[in-house]
Amino acid sequence: LFVYFSSQVVYAALDPVQQPVQGEDAELVDRPGLDNYTRLKLIEEERVIAACKEKGIDYLIVRPTVVMGPNMQWSSGIVAAMRMAPFGLKGRTINLIHVEDLSHQLLALIERGVRNEVVNLGDLDVSSDDYFRHAARLAHRPIFFAPNWLSGAAGRAIPSTLWFLAHNVQVASDKVRRLTGVKTNR
Repeated sequence: LFVYFSSQVVYAALDPVQQPVQGEDAELVDRPGLDNYTRLKLIEEERVIAACKEKGIDYLIVRPTVVMGPNMQWSSGIVAAMRMAPFGLKGRTINLIHVEDLSHQLLALIERGVRNEVVNLGDLDVSSDDYFRHAARLAHRPIFFAPNWLSGAAGRAIPSTLWFLAHNVQVASDKVRRLTGVKTNR
């Protein structure tokens, strides 16, 4: 079994208005405006599938969402950033997964013999309002939200690697729950 860690960043290839829920069955196509990292993930997913089929090897492609946990950028790192600049974006949806839950999901996929699949490793869709407000509270700072007009302008300038901050989207995590039986309690 060849396991390839991709990323939720591949969903930057989708139009978030036409496809507000990002599921593994979505057809992903390179489009203008994607950065090299996003393009690499798109290309590598295709290459993994083609090479494994050619060699007769099973594959599993996993797409983690925003990984949280001790000393992780989107948990400890965002709190440190909030101490310097307690600003956040409103009106977005972010899918979070704790690093331990991600590990349990991946192990369960392998142990249950899941093969030749693409699976989001994700857990909980949360509002960016709640996410940034909580980070600011942990940093002992008041939160300041960017006004809607500024959020819209910033959304166009955010690189595709941070696509989840540029648009209000949800990442489907029902497939991983169904395939693994892992129950998270975060």
